[in-house]
Amino acid sequence: MKLSPVPFAQIHSGEKQYEVRVNDEKRQALKVGDEIEFSKTPYLTQTLLVRVTGLEYFKTFEDMFDALKFYYPDWFKRDWCEAVRE
Repeated sequence: MKLSPVPFAQIHSGEKQYEVRVNDEKRQALKVGDEIEFSKTPYLTQTLLVRVTGLEYFKTFEDMFDALKFYYPDWFKRDWCEAVRE
């Protein structure tokens, strides 16, 4: 899966512990214990292998935000949810 440089670095450093994706057909196949290889955009030459330790499903972006805000207290719900929808 592709990641922009900032989230790639945050996952690599351990600062970011969640990756959020739309639950499309490809993601529906993921299971706890699977490994995901993230590739840093734009060149895709740097990769990071991570293990799926949990999966959560949310009906709305607002529900997801409310569930994860403890881990990311500097997120601003309105701004973040609007940005995700763009």
